[in-house]
Amino acid sequence: HPHVFLKAYLDDITIIGPPEEAAAVYAALVTEMRGVTLEVNPQKCIVSALSLLPLSALTSLGVRHSVGGQKLLGAYVAWDDDIERDWLLSRIPKIEGFFARLLLLRRQSGFALMRVCGIPRFTHFLRCHHPTVSLGAAEKMDALVADTLIKLLKLNSNGRDLVFSNTLFTLDLVRTISFADLAP
Repeated sequence: HPHVFLKAYLDDITIIGPPEEAAAVYAALVTEMRGVTLEVNPQKCIVSALSLLPLSALTSLGVRHSVGGQKLLGAYVAWDDDIERDWLLSRIPKIEGFFARLLLLRRQSGFALMRVCGIPRFTHFLRCHHPTVSLGAAEKMDALVADTLIKLLKLNSNGRDLVFSNTLFTLDLVRTISFADLAP
């Protein structure tokens, strides 16, 4: 299929091409993988198109479709900045839920999970989008991280001795925290 490109990274495979040819490549891939006892999960497969093209060849194989963009290697790639901006903002409630659950943990555990899971995941999303697209979500994330950190560490946000002068995702977050609140 000369008009189809197949790109793979770890367990993510992207097939790019006209719908009919992409469907043939997808079907061949499924057959090939079954031969080595691997499976394609059609629930995680998405066809992305600029419009609702005749996608019956792919949807008949159980592949979902998306118009305007799709998740690719963990980030959302779209044909329009507004679609990407909306997708980034739609991630915030899920992240808020994660950060709220961190407050139910012991201080050390909650902080560790925020540092190695919550922040890096969102950083990955932001690195994959233009700053003009990600600014609104970045501002919300900055506020969420600062508020969660203050609550998690049980700090008085009205203190005067410690200042967060570097933001994580935007340029203007400044919080003051008292050193006295850090004492056991």
